[in-house]
Amino acid sequence: MGIERQHRDNPVGTSVRDRVEPNRSRPSNSEKPETKPGYVGRRVWEGTQEAGSGPATPKTVVANGKENADMPTRTSRRMTRRAFSLLEILLVVVILGILAAFVVPSLIGTGDQARVDATKAMVGKSGPIATAVSLYHTHIGSYPEELKELTEKPDDEDKAGKWRGPYIEDAGSLKDAWQRDLQYKANDAAEHNEGRYDLWSMGKDGEDGTDDDIGNWEKG
Repeated sequence: MGIERQHRDNPVGTSVRDRVEPNRSRPSNSEKPETKPGYVGRRVWEGTQEAGSGPATPKTVVANGKENADMPTRTSRRMTRRAFSLLEILLVVVILGILAAFVVPSLIGTGDQARVDATKAMVGKSGPIATAVSLYHTHIGSYPEELKELTEKPDDEDKAGKWRGPYIEDAGSLKDAWQRDLQYKANDAAEHNEGRYDLWSMGKDGEDGTDDDIGNWEKG
């Protein structure tokens, strides 16, 4: 009697939990319990897997449990930052171009003026060549017929015997700032400094007799 009553009260295959909670169904193996959100980037399962519907879809949540919509925003910010960087580079290039348009011609002009000033000092009456010519004149009694006589003995035997040079060590010193040979006329051939010598540079254009010539005389 006791055994039959136990079978009636607890049929085979029915647990005590089923009898106490008859309306509660067990979750299927395919269901994925939702993980409580608490950290950015935690993945939870949305919905359940049904036959033929494919796996449950994971989604990213933020700390408050809402779907993380910040990912597109971050991507947009990175793209915007790249765009701004490109604009900044273009802006710098434009600024450099503007500066070059104003500064480069100025620098070129400064370089030309520096050459003019250096040549004026070279051919001037107190310059190094003038000093050498004066010393030659002291020893020989006349001015050299050519500038090379400041570095080499003259062909004339009388002058060669009196020569105490070289009066200029480097023949390269007889070139102007544009690396052209200085022009020279002395004694009776001198036109601007009669009885002495004319020393000049043909200037930037390299042509003799033009306005940019630089000589050891005062221009009228």
